[in-house]
Order: sequence, then C-alpha cells, then structure tokens
Amino acid sequence: MLHLDKKDAPSFKKDWEIVLGEVTVKSIKIGKSQDAIKKSRVMLQASIEIQGVPIKNKDGIIYAPDHERKKAEHVIEMVSNFISIIEKCKRSISSPHPCLAFIPSNKEELEWLDDSSGIYSNKSSVSGAYSEIEFGETILSVLLDHTDGAALMAEALSSNHSGNKYREFIRLFECAFKLSSSQVENKLSQFLAGSKLGYTKEEIKVWLSYRHGAMHADGKKTDEIVLESDVKSYIPRMEQAAYDVLFNKKIWGNSSRERADNLPHIVATLNEKNGLVITKGSTPTFQVQMFDDFQVYPMDLNAVINNLPDGLWSKWTAQ
Repeated sequence: MLHLDKKDAPSFKKDWEIVLGEVTVKSIKIGKSQDAIKKSRVMLQASIEIQGVPIKNKDGIIYAPDHERKKAEHVIEMVSNFISIIEKCKRSISSPHPCLAFIPSNKEELEWLDDSSGIYSNKSSVSGAYSEIEFGETILSVLLDHTDGAALMAEALSSNHSGNKYREFIRLFECAFKLSSSQVENKLSQFLAGSKLGYTKEEIKVWLSYRHGAMHADGKKTDEIVLESDVKSYIPRMEQAAYDVLFNKKIWGNSSRERADNLPHIVATLNEKNGLVITKGSTPTFQVQMFDDFQVYPMDLNAVINNLPDGLWSKWTAQ
C-alpha cells in the first residue's frame, strides 16, 4: 500500500500495469486513507512466477519463497519511488492484509493450496517506550557539553523517515566514541551493557551491518543500497540507545565506556521482543508498530481485503 503525502489523487487518470524484469506491477487507486491527514493511497500489486513448488511442512504449512518475494518487494519500492518523484511528494509503504496471495495456474495447484493449513505467518510488533525529560541544570549541562551529539539527535528526531533516523543515530554513536563504524561496535556494546536494558553485541552488530549501504552508494564499501524497510524495525531500540549515549556517556568524543547517571531509565524496552521496565508511579507513553507477516513493512490496519480478486488464493496460519 503506497501512501502519498498529498490530498489530491495521483495524477495518473487510470490504473496501469507494467512489466519490470520478472515482476509485473499494477496499480489500484483506492482514494483517501482513514487517518487524520487523509493521504492519497494507491495499492500496488506485484506478481512474479515462482520457480518450483513452495515448501510445505509436515503440518501442511506453506512457506512463501523468500527469493521471489524479496524481488517483488524490491520492485514495489522502486515503483513507489518513481511515483513519489513524479507526484513531488513524500511517500510511505505499508502492507494490507493479506499481504501475499498465490495465483494457481491450474486445478491441481489450487487443490494443493486448498489441502494446506495456510501460509506461514510471523507477524511482529516493535514497541517504543517514552517518558518526559525534566529540563533542568543537569540536563542543560550535558547538552552544552555534547552539542554535536545533540545536533545529530535533533536531526534524527526531525525526520519521519526511518532511513534518515538510522543514519543520524549511527553518526551519533560514531561521534560519541570518535571511532569508525568498524571500531565502534565493541565500545558501544560495552557501554550499553551498563544500561542493563538487554542490549547484546549481536543486536548492535546487526544495527551496524547496514551502515555502509545506508551511507554510501558508490559501490566501494558495499554493493548493497539500504532502504527504509531494511532498518525500520530497529529504530525504537536505536533511539533509546541514542538517548542513553547522549546523556549518560561520561567522556564525550572519547573511546571510553565510562557511564554517568544523568538520565535514568524511568521506562524502557528490555529487548527486541518488547519486554519493558517501568518505574512505579511514572506516566510513560508507548508506541506499538505492527509489522506484516514477513516483518518487512508496517501493517496498514485500515487496509483489510475481505474479498480477494478472482484467481487469487490466500489463507494464513501461525506455527
């Protein structure tokens, strides 16, 4: 589901269909979204032929092939970017439910699908927990001492785009320790371990693994170009870590892992599975983002397809 940050409908007058390599994409204009902003919405349906028979386990659960699915997702993002440029507006992508369907080409394939328990679903959610920061002498003193870090944090918070947030958080970590991305992993892991918020070296390694593809596009550091969907699910934990580094790093601009206690964690997530710690008597704010069955795009809760077009098959199950 493509959301365009404009009140008017897209400029194309009728739905279209194009073929890009192995993927066929067609548009379905469906009017305004239900949110307060009333953005324009376009449903993009990407189709690709599956090579071979999908895996069906002993419980009859079908696993959608990752290779073809990712190709289709890549083309959806590509076309969404094209439309954003043509319409001269911001765009965001979400998933309807169901987000994937099979198109059986004959009676035997339809019977094979009907005989299954459904497509494997692995929906997930990402939580963010926030509490107010009391503006006082201690907080002001820290920010005055960490002005470059504060600038990067403000840049991150000023953007609604997860890719932009990701880049600024990475730059903040590098700035805080004055280390390159290849060197900062160990020091950041050691520092965040002191927060007792469940950060692991593996979690931080995953964050940093997208760094070159998010910062560079010259093909020298990596051939990969990282997009918003690659990093979106990591942003709440990265933001929490960035606040911890900004306020609680004792020696700024130094590789030291020493901690201060300028910003206590009144409320925080404890791990990637949304465990929480909450201080008694506090009044925190929580944000929960549901992701689709493949943990790629946010779920659009206003886009539930109750009646699939003829020829499409979809049934879901959780293992």
